[in-house]
Amino acid sequence: MAPDASAPLHFPLNLQARLDAAGLTDDATLQAALDADPQLRADFDAFLKENLELRAAMQMNALVQAFAGVGNSEKMLAFWRTVPSELEQPLIQTVEALIVQAQTNGDENAVAELSARARL
Repeated sequence: MAPDASAPLHFPLNLQARLDAAGLTDDATLQAALDADPQLRADFDAFLKENLELRAAMQMNALVQAFAGVGNSEKMLAFWRTVPSELEQPLIQTVEALIVQAQTNGDENAVAELSARARL
């Protein structure tokens, strides 16, 4: 099971300690601290970038798993209603890539299962 993509992100302890030491109380003090410390800014930005990518990957993984579990056309319609519109095309591309990967690996069961759901 994929981790929950809506779970809150927690800063690593060393970054959290540096943010706490900066005396943050609101967005303005955060911006001031980041402006005053280029290394803090770089570490903060790197953390956000890494976690945005992680969250996007977790969300796509959860969508693919849900897609793979759809059993009929009614459930497929319900599934697509839950997919954010900006993720529809990336999900289709991911499923297509997984089908190609399964073909390459000789996993005919995965090819059949994913292809059948793609036709629903």
